[in-house]
Amino acid sequence: MEFVFTSHSFEVWESWMLEGSLDECRLVNCRNSLAVLDVSIEILAIVGEDDGVTRWLE
Repeated sequence: MEFVFTSHSFEVWESWMLEGSLDECRLVNCRNSLAVLDVSIEILAIVGEDDGVTRWLE
């Protein structure tokens, strides 16, 4: 899974890769592998398979 973020100047695009499981993962910069962010991801909503409507998880 790849994510793209902009820097604070909005002139340089950075490319990041998500490593690990969603419980314990980290974002690693593709150009500088020493730039690592430990992150926690929580899924808040999902798209229904039958109707395609996004619903909040309880």
